Amino acid sequence: MVRDGIAFLLLSVCLFGCGNSTLKIDTDAVIKNPTKESRTELAKIIASALNRTSIVLADDALTADSQLIIDRKALHDPSISKAMGRRIDKPYRFYLKTDGKRCILVQDGSENRWVLHKAQCVAIK
Repeated sequence: MVRDGIAFLLLSVCLFGCGNSTLKIDTDAVIKNPTKESRTELAKIIASALNRTSIVLADDALTADSQLIIDRKALHDPSISKAMGRRIDKPYRFYLKTDGKRCILVQDGSENRWVLHKAQCVAIK
């Protein structure tokens, strides 16, 4: 009986304690010393996330700020003026996070996350 109580207690501690450690909140990060390979990897991931074949990003994307904002494509319809083709919905937002070991790109408004294997990150406050 005591053995069952101890087993239950250990199981409870592991379920609640171990579960919380995997829910660790990621820390905001920036890319340190970006390389051509890390910029290419970032662009490919973002293009894929936005269902585009390619995307052009600034060389310093995510190096000074952990947030990357990308406007949605303008509507292209020759029958309406350019002003009428403007998008009024929210832009795409991506955040760079770190768990202390990996660079993790998070797409705002979704559960999408990608590990950047070719980039080095540093946490920011």
